[in-house]
Amino acid sequence: IDLEEAKIAFTKSGIYLLMFCLGLMSSSFATGTNILFLLDFFLFSVLLFNYLYLKLLAKSQLKLEIPSMIFEDEIINLKWNFSHYYPMKAKVYLSTNRFGHEKEYTSTFFFFNSDAFTESFIFPLRGLYKIQQLQLQIEFPFPLFVLEYEKKMHQEIYVLPKAHETMIPNNFLSESDDLNSDEFYQFREYVNGDSMKRIAWKQYAKTNKLMIVEQSSMKKSTEVFSLDYTKENEKEYFNGVSRFFLNLIHEHQDFSIIGEQSEFQTKRYGFRKEELLKFLASYNKMSPSNEDADFQILGSQKVL
Repeated sequence: IDLEEAKIAFTKSGIYLLMFCLGLMSSSFATGTNILFLLDFFLFSVLLFNYLYLKLLAKSQLKLEIPSMIFEDEIINLKWNFSHYYPMKAKVYLSTNRFGHEKEYTSTFFFFNSDAFTESFIFPLRGLYKIQQLQLQIEFPFPLFVLEYEKKMHQEIYVLPKAHETMIPNNFLSESDDLNSDEFYQFREYVNGDSMKRIAWKQYAKTNKLMIVEQSSMKKSTEVFSLDYTKENEKEYFNGVSRFFLNLIHEHQDFSIIGEQSEFQTKRYGFRKEELLKFLASYNKMSPSNEDADFQILGSQKVL
């Protein structure tokens, strides 16, 4: 960040003080009072000192390090490096975009000698945050002038969901207690002679059709998941499904997660936890039209 590109402007306090100084100057000339002259000189000196100090800071450079991955609700401090040792206090504004929704985050940092003191940022919800703009406002040592700096940015922060709940996505392997989770199962329609124990009652409640959970000849298969959540339960939901999929990765079970124009496959990415959490952070659920089309292709592997 090269502050030479920044602009210096009056603040409201600076304008009020300047107007007061001009009025005081007129009064001092009219009355010839030395005390008013001295007071006016002092106030003009404060204005000039503030302006020259910001001009000095404008010759400096700042270096900012933004993490690429963090966990939601994690307290982070942006790492700042200052090319000089002048005291400085500034406000920083980060304009971000998360799934098409814009939000601004604000923090303050202060430099004294070689030490930097910063306020913390907290991203409370998982997501892929695209930083679009950085803005600095420096009002120091007095709020009479402001040094403003803006810069377009193209950086992404993956805010990963925390896995600490027990919620799991619904899947047909839990329809019957006596099924072996190491094998692959699918649904078919009930016919006379089928055992009542193998009826998928949850599927019947959804479709009003009697369906049987049938073991496939495929011993090893890839389960396909599509995540469904609402704005109200999004955080709790992804806390739970993160733990669920992390357990599958720990057990080296192949699976696939499909979303809006995105897909995660263990056969493609391997059993890497970091890749899974990054995908879940940027996951956007499918629209109903796309969901129906994809499930028609998946056929018996449909998992709700």
